Amino acid sequence: MNIFQNADGFIGTVPPESFGNSLKKFFDAASGVRDKLGNSHEFLAEYLEAVFDAISKTNTETAATCGFSRCTKELRTICNAIIRGSGEETQHPFYDTAKSYIEAHPIPYEESQSKLEFYTVALVGEFIKYAIAQHYNEFGGKLNDETARITALYNDICAVLGSEEPMERLNEIIQDEFITVPVMASFVQGIIDSTVLSMLFNEPGSGKFVFEMMEV
Repeated sequence: MNIFQNADGFIGTVPPESFGNSLKKFFDAASGVRDKLGNSHEFLAEYLEAVFDAISKTNTETAATCGFSRCTKELRTICNAIIRGSGEETQHPFYDTAKSYIEAHPIPYEESQSKLEFYTVALVGEFIKYAIAQHYNEFGGKLNDETARITALYNDICAVLGSEEPMERLNEIIQDEFITVPVMASFVQGIIDSTVLSMLFNEPGSGKFVFEMMEV
C-alpha cells in the first residue's frame, strides 16, 4: 500500500477532540492529587507551575527553528568556507571532518551552489551527531534550575501522600498529553526539513536534483 497516497502520510491525523480529552484527563488526575494533599495542596500548584514553565522554556517552535535555520546554516557555512578555500571556520569542531570528506569526494559539478547543496546533504548525517549533543546541552541547560525545583517539590508532595504512585501517574499524563512532540525530535525535524530543500536543488548543468547527484 502506498502510505503517501494522501496528506495523512505526511502530516498525520489527530482526532479533533483529542486535546479536550487530554485536558480532562490531566485535570482529573490533578484534582485527585490535590484532594489527597488536603491542607498541603499548595505544593501541587507550585509543582505544576514549575513543570509547565519548563515545557514553555523549551518549546518545539524554538527547537525547530534552531534546527532549520541556525544549525543547518552552521553546516552550510563550514562547507562553503571549504569549497571556496577561504580559510574561515577552521576552529569549528566539525571543520576537519567536513574538509576530509570534501577533499576525498570530489564531484563533477563546477557550480559552487551545486557543490554546497551536495556536500550539505552528504555531511548532514555526521553533522547531526555533533548538533544533537550541542543542542541537547543548550536546551537541557535551560532547565537545570527548574528540574531541581521540580524534584524538591515532587519529593515534598510524595512525602505528604505517603506514596509516589499518584504523582507518577500525573507525570505520565503530562508527558503523554503536553509533550506529544519532544523538543529534540522537533530540533531534528528542523534539520531534516532544511536538508530536504537542499535535496530538491536542481543542478543547472546536468538538470539533476541533489538526491540524484548523491549517486556519483
